[in-house]
Amino acid sequence: MYTVRDNQDKVRVRVLQGESRFARNNLFLGELNIDVPKGPRGSEAVDVTYTYDINSLLEVEVKVVSTGLTQKMIIKGQDNQMTDDEIQKRMEELSYLKIQPRDLEENRLVLLRAERMYEEALGDRRKELDRYITVFEAALKKGKKRGDRGGQRGIERDPGRRG
Repeated sequence: MYTVRDNQDKVRVRVLQGESRFARNNLFLGELNIDVPKGPRGSEAVDVTYTYDINSLLEVEVKVVSTGLTQKMIIKGQDNQMTDDEIQKRMEELSYLKIQPRDLEENRLVLLRAERMYEEALGDRRKELDRYITVFEAALKKGKKRGDRGGQRGIERDPGRRG
């Protein structure tokens, strides 16, 4: 999510449950408002991570990309009888699930290698690498744990070999 107005200083994340195309037809579960640095529209982004547990716990975490500021909210299902301490312990147990794909070591290495290769490449190979890097990064942003394998193969192929 990105800011939509110049000098916007907050981002509101509304949490809804439902399948309707229209937000008004879904069940409102809660909302988080997080401060962001003012700037031109689109210059600030927030990452939203949802962690759901079989005990009807939903943790919503909102993080401002530029500052690292984070806010969390836990929503309990009606049937959930867990204490606050039990909920906290369970969320800590699930924290390993929250690693963003772009932060996984394997993906960071692919991107570092790709950037180095891009800096050294010329002409068509440079354009080709740019396309593969863009595809790989887009897959990571969509939450694919291992990026786009075709993009990775394109990055890693021998630059002297065609096809």
